[in-house]
Amino acid sequence: MSATREDILQSAASATGNGTAINTGGRGSEHTVEVQWSTSVSAGAVTVETAPYKAYAGTWTPVHVLTYASGSPKVESVQWSGLEGAIRARISTTVVGGTVTATYRGGAA
Repeated sequence: MSATREDILQSAASATGNGTAINTGGRGSEHTVEVQWSTSVSAGAVTVETAPYKAYAGTWTPVHVLTYASGSPKVESVQWSGLEGAIRARISTTVVGGTVTATYRGGAA
């Protein structure tokens, strides 16, 4: 049984940007990214992406886009299976009126 790891990919952020990429080592096959929208958010989007390794300079592969709809504060998540090399949560649309925190939970690398 493998251990579960937890990493912050975006921490109380609002500006567009890539956030922190993490290496998963291709070992964990179950992945979850949880996105927490703070109070007063009125717009924004986070794109969860994967790549072969965290310093990858090419175009990352989008897994899912979490677009803020209504009802802050709130938590949304995306779950998938796969042998991913690296994962990040990119703020793809500026978060308006508040911030977003994205957390990765999955197999230990």
